[in-house]
Amino acid sequence: MTRLLLLALLTLACHGNESGPTAPPLNTAALTGKVTNATNNVPLEKVQVTVTESGQSVTTLTSSTGNYSFFTGLLPGSISITAKATGYTTVTATTSVTSGSNRYDIQLRPST
Repeated sequence: MTRLLLLALLTLACHGNESGPTAPPLNTAALTGKVTNATNNVPLEKVQVTVTESGQSVTTLTSSTGNYSFFTGLLPGSISITAKATGYTTVTATTSVTSGSNRYDIQLRPST
């Protein structure tokens, strides 16, 4: 996420100082969600959630309430999202995000 945010800020900074027409604002997507246990719907803490788009990956951990967020820097379009936690089966899915706020909840099944 840091690389994507830095790229967005650099793009805006470079285009904002040109003497010609200014570049249109960069429309980004925010992604939030909650990770729960599929068996009992209990929120899962410290789940590693990774978003990959255009070959770039960013990772965060869920909070004590199972929530995660990628607030800026995602570009609208297709992304891959992976949730991984010890004792649970890893889940990977593909979804699309649009400009603005997006939500994607994930349920993990205990591994056997």
